Amino acid sequence: MRKAAGSNWYKGDTHYHRVLQVPVADTIPMLQELGYDFVILEYKDMEPVDIIPPEGSLTRPDFLVIHGSEQAFRSRAEKWAHLSIAPNHLPFPDTETDNWHIPDGFDRINQRIPNALIRINHPGDRRWEMEDLREAVARGARIFELNPNGYDNGSPYSVRLWDRALGERMLLYGSLSTDIHHISHLGRHGWVEVRAKELAQRAILEAMRAGDFIAVQEGCEALAMGVRPGSGARGSEYRIKADGAAAVRFIGRGGEELARVEPKDGAASYTVRGDETYVRAEIEDAHGRKVYAQPVMVGET
Repeated sequence: MRKAAGSNWYKGDTHYHRVLQVPVADTIPMLQELGYDFVILEYKDMEPVDIIPPEGSLTRPDFLVIHGSEQAFRSRAEKWAHLSIAPNHLPFPDTETDNWHIPDGFDRINQRIPNALIRINHPGDRRWEMEDLREAVARGARIFELNPNGYDNGSPYSVRLWDRALGERMLLYGSLSTDIHHISHLGRHGWVEVRAKELAQRAILEAMRAGDFIAVQEGCEALAMGVRPGSGARGSEYRIKADGAAAVRFIGRGGEELARVEPKDGAASYTVRGDETYVRAEIEDAHGRKVYAQPVMVGET
């Protein structure tokens, strides 16, 4: 857990699956040793419902388990585009979802779980195209997983696609997760740190829906102590406070580097010009590992 400016920072894995041959309850002490405060435990649409523990049964006073599900809907290219829904105790069965394209599936999500937190999963595998993202965002998707499942000219394809979506004013907040399927996956890729009022399901999901979190790459030595994106209005400032940061990159439309700042006393900032479409920040340590801070849309107040 991290503390900053009177608020609580909670470390979490937002894409956590049942590990084969290891009961979920037995993995919680391992997660706590790694500093985790919560997970979103996701069951897939093809798993039998009788293996899913009762909602709330795994939560402890010092560790939160949020029930969610990972679903696969058909994209326009007839690929299985994966997404996650939280809270969602029982997944939609694949006997139904096999026939749903993305608009159909999202309409059913919104009917069953109004105001759910919906995440685009591992877009680096190239199952999600821009038109799919447009349909998903229009129907409530807000989180975009940045896991490095594929690369494009040396950079994670997921990050490039994120910048393309943001350039079209699709407001998506970036996350990192383990997408764990085996116990050896603990801690891989990265995690999120959420600034929330308390370690409770409603508080965590509301904070993530509002973009009040950061995504931390595995092994990153930079510690984000404060992230203040500002209003996005011309002349406003995007402010970062971080320990152990070698540089802070401010990024805008098309992934353009707007500024690269070496923090002074841990502080870095960027003044919005007004023509960037959006501004986001990457906090880099001395080895190039990153903390991804969330975007603010420029010109929207």
